[in-house]
Amino acid sequence: MIVRESLGFTRGGDVKANIGLGREKMIGDFVKEVNSTPNAMTRTFPLDPTKKNDVLTKAALLGRADIVRLLLSDPDANPAYRKNSIIATAAMSGSVESVDLLLKDDRVNPADNHNEALYQAAKHNSLDVVRRLMEDPRVNPADGKETLDKDYNVIQEDNYIIQEAASNQNFEVMKELMKDPRVKIKRTLQLLVSKISKVPRNQSAIDKWAPMIEYVLTSHKAQEELTDKEIERYKDRVEQALIKK
Repeated sequence: MIVRESLGFTRGGDVKANIGLGREKMIGDFVKEVNSTPNAMTRTFPLDPTKKNDVLTKAALLGRADIVRLLLSDPDANPAYRKNSIIATAAMSGSVESVDLLLKDDRVNPADNHNEALYQAAKHNSLDVVRRLMEDPRVNPADGKETLDKDYNVIQEDNYIIQEAASNQNFEVMKELMKDPRVKIKRTLQLLVSKISKVPRNQSAIDKWAPMIEYVLTSHKAQEELTDKEIERYKDRVEQALIKK
């Protein structure tokens, strides 16, 4: 009995109870660490250790895979909380380990909310997270979502994830997304040409956009989606934009 107690077991040998106690202590220490960080959010809305979904969200945001792992075994934590926003938060943080842990949980759907997890990874230039998410067959990089056009009509905008990557000049992420056969690039090309037409009059700004446009225009996707005349028209628009600079 002395040996058992020295190993941390209760007299009844309730191993699960001891595991739970150890988990609660580590989660409690994490919450204290977060709440001790001086910022307006923690002062106004301190993290509550009993609200496990909030703690899991914070752990995902901070890239704390160790705490994410602990909470995935906690019966009071739901990793699919709020339309699977937790894996989207982990993707935004750039933590491949956290994203991997969440993908392996059967409760998590990484494609929820118009593939928000992949969108956040692409937006924040988390290339390794993009690659990990695209290994999952549920993830669709060509997904669309409803948005408003210039006349405030609701329209369906497909391939919005690659457009976000291009808009933020996340070139490597854009190339990774283009590897998927479902992704279409015509709208993205229009976006890029529009961007280079509006960039400031300096060479460094042009140098950021021109390689992306050249890559898209010379890709096999351009050959599949555009006619030769359309490709030449885009090239002419880019040349005109560069001449004006």
